[in-house]
Amino acid sequence: MNPLSSLKSMLLKLKREEIKSLVLFLNFQLPNPKEDSKSSQLVKMILDDPNYSSLDLQRAIYGHANKVAFYKLVSRLKQKVLEVMLFDQHLEGEAYSPRNRMIYTLRKRLLEVDILFNRGIVDEVESRLNDLKKDARKYELYDVLFQSNVVLRRYFITRKRTKSLENISNEIAFYKKTEFLFDQAGSEFNRMMNKINFSFTSEEYSEELTVLVDNLSQWFQETDSPTIGYYYLLLKLELLQSTSNYDQAEKVLDQLHRLLSLHPGFTTSSRQGTYLLNRANNYIYLSNFEESVHYVNQAILEFNGYALNIVLSEEVLFYAKYYLNDYKECRDILERVKKRFRSIDETVVNRFRYYQATLYFQDGNYEKALGELSSLPEIARDKEGWNVARKVLQVLCLIEKEDFDSVDLSVFSLQKYLKRIQRQKHLNPRYLVIIRILVKLINEGYDYKTTYEKRKKYFQLLSSKTGEYKWKIKSPELIVFNKWFERKLMSSI
Repeated sequence: MNPLSSLKSMLLKLKREEIKSLVLFLNFQLPNPKEDSKSSQLVKMILDDPNYSSLDLQRAIYGHANKVAFYKLVSRLKQKVLEVMLFDQHLEGEAYSPRNRMIYTLRKRLLEVDILFNRGIVDEVESRLNDLKKDARKYELYDVLFQSNVVLRRYFITRKRTKSLENISNEIAFYKKTEFLFDQAGSEFNRMMNKINFSFTSEEYSEELTVLVDNLSQWFQETDSPTIGYYYLLLKLELLQSTSNYDQAEKVLDQLHRLLSLHPGFTTSSRQGTYLLNRANNYIYLSNFEESVHYVNQAILEFNGYALNIVLSEEVLFYAKYYLNDYKECRDILERVKKRFRSIDETVVNRFRYYQATLYFQDGNYEKALGELSSLPEIARDKEGWNVARKVLQVLCLIEKEDFDSVDLSVFSLQKYLKRIQRQKHLNPRYLVIIRILVKLINEGYDYKTTYEKRKKYFQLLSSKTGEYKWKIKSPELIVFNKWFERKLMSSI
């Protein structure tokens, strides 16, 4: 980007108050206060029309082309813009989040103290640095803590305070170690979350996750870092939920809530939203749908417009409302999410299209459900079994339509598909039982009673509350197969 384009970009991002301060700053101490400086003229012209060319601007300011003088002016003006952005009233404005406002303010305060010390103005150096360190600890700004202690150590050396020097050296060593573990924890957390998201089963990462949770627990105890504690509790939550230990997961969520409450400097809206969303999600697993609705609505408010997080929150809300049989609200959720389709990942979009097909099925509109399901593409890295669930739901639609010739073809195709993917990756064994029941149903001429009696053992597996064949509440199987079959059985008697 050339210097003029860079300047235009900076000026167009300034807030109204910042522009006002900039113009006053540029015109300060002019011989004739009624005239604008060349810098001020340039600012006003760019804001009036960002499409002015370099030559247009030169002629307007100098009366003729003067490239050398113009680009010196551009360079000086860019520096002035940066200075204005560092004014206290602008750092403390609404352009930044509360946390970022504090980060910028603390770094500026550190620079001020360093300048005072180097100029020999040392009266308030120690008290300023101690106040600065207190705030830096609250916000986990370890670079600021380190540099503050370096300046403080230089101050103690000039004052020959041996005991203070020993203490500050120990503090420097502690924060160096804490900063290292802080960075290590962030790196390991992101690596593990990536592995979790791209694994087909929890068995692929459970041992590694257990080790990392233990490490993070130890690092948290050693450093008392809220961020490390946050990573530790989120991964411990994942570990417990992957083993269906949802009651213990509630206790971890309580710990996470306490952590966020005790460290307001660390707690951003995003982190608060993440806690609330995880709590809502865990209530789905506990079948406490009303509480799930309560927490997910709070999470949406915290995420404040961030598309993906809001959509993931809407997904949890969809499950809660679905299991509360509030299909009208489910449809409203789908309409809201459709407006965000362009800004989210295609895989997430396709999940919501699947939910739409499920609602069509619940409404008895099997033709529309089939149309939606048929247009869905295969999902790559499908760890939850969306592709299989889609094909099973297509079969159920065809059965409901009594299009039995198509059912035969679809079940045969599904059998071949399951055999193929079973060789390539993990397959939920529940689907293997479902396909065996469907084959038997076809062979028995759609006699539900005979099929049920001859495959009672399979239905017992599907109805079990534990083991690998159990139904999972947070899964694509929103039309629970064994319950659907039981309804068909009762209506056929």
